[in-house]
Amino acid sequence: MIIEPSGRTSLMVMAIVDDHVTLDLMQRTLDGSGDSLSMATNLAEGLARTAAEVPDIVFVDVSLGRNAGLAVVHHLRALAPTVQVYAMARADRLELGTQAGSLGGAGLLMLPLSGDELLTVLADVRARRNERLLREKLERDAQESRRGVSLLGRVAELPEAPTPREAAELLVELRQHEV
Repeated sequence: MIIEPSGRTSLMVMAIVDDHVTLDLMQRTLDGSGDSLSMATNLAEGLARTAAEVPDIVFVDVSLGRNAGLAVVHHLRALAPTVQVYAMARADRLELGTQAGSLGGAGLLMLPLSGDELLTVLADVRARRNERLLREKLERDAQESRRGVSLLGRVAELPEAPTPREAAELLVELRQHEV
């Protein structure tokens, strides 16, 4: 994931699909969006690319490799727990797509895919990613605030130190915790 100067989050997208019509649609839909698309036409290539550079979202045709695409959904989630894996299936293989959900898949898309469906999924993933990043930032800020309040509380103890030496020791202790 890349955060552009505009604040928009660009996604790294992986498509593991052997259907060139679907791959072409994905490429045309993402062209100019700022999102990057990596394509693999078989499961081994898709797993290797995902391991080399973990994408934000993976679309996998669950019927690939005599239905081994279904196992890839689970494997991808184990390989990269933060990746969103979307199963894709034709109507006659819909049961594979529903099984993918129980293996950690984030959702199911019916093939043939439309550009609107693809954009909707990407917008959803982008929104969830931005919410996670914001939550992490707020947690860091809250932790820093708690640390600051604790430090101020200790500084307030300085005037109550019985001797100048104890006040100096408290200052040294505070300085060590600050670094």
